[in-house]
Amino acid sequence: MLKFKHLVLAIATVFAAGGAAHSSSATTLDDIKARGSLICGVLGTSQPYGYINAQTKEVEGYEVDLCRMVAESLGVKAELKVTSSEARIPELMQGRVDMLAALISYSPERAQQIEFSNSYLRENFGFLVSKDAGVTKLSELDGKRLGMNKGNFLEALTKVKLPNASIIAFEEQPAAFVAMQQGKVVGIAGRFSSLRVLQMRAGDNARPTEIVSEPITTQSCGFIVRKGETAFRDYLNTFLSHLEASGKAEKLYTKWLGADSAYKFERTFKVGDPL
Repeated sequence: MLKFKHLVLAIATVFAAGGAAHSSSATTLDDIKARGSLICGVLGTSQPYGYINAQTKEVEGYEVDLCRMVAESLGVKAELKVTSSEARIPELMQGRVDMLAALISYSPERAQQIEFSNSYLRENFGFLVSKDAGVTKLSELDGKRLGMNKGNFLEALTKVKLPNASIIAFEEQPAAFVAMQQGKVVGIAGRFSSLRVLQMRAGDNARPTEIVSEPITTQSCGFIVRKGETAFRDYLNTFLSHLEASGKAEKLYTKWLGADSAYKFERTFKVGDPL
């Protein structure tokens, strides 16, 4: 695991020089060190980022390993708190977690409430389609019936990029997948990794599907800390830069998303890049 022996000392120097402007950050990191643990909020149903292993009953994944590595760099234990997409930011704001690694993509609106680190993930979003639909590129979905989660940001984006498509909203992505299997929609929207999970779980008797290689958008995720905790954010940025430079970022991606995983995705970004 990573050892950043000089990072804590560097942050302590920043605290001493920063005064009141960094008091919130200093308090949070002082609490982490005094407690001896970093409370990190992660998801529990988002394979391969944060999910409960059916055999071990333990939470694991790409973001879970990142939390453990941050804790290691601080010289404390990782305390993983499983949260949901709806509760993750409120959990942070209410002080129940120190930070989040929970698939939170940057947006200007969110940045008014919370601090984003630089990125540790960049992923494509697009469509899974029935192979017999004959769709090979994104534009060919215009005019088709497409399923997606109700209220998902992809709904508004699809209306702009595929204005003639008919959007059918579902409460959950698996329900949209069933509708595609039944021929009620041609394709369903989501992040590429979640679409791949649906394919893997479908079984041998399922209607063949494929992911349209051209994404409708690409988004980046970073660690999240409370607004104003700029020193904590800067620490995380330095951590991410070291992760990339050491080669550990590549190993982590290979394990969960790349050649050693069921996804076989190619990494096209550098950990620590700006969002």
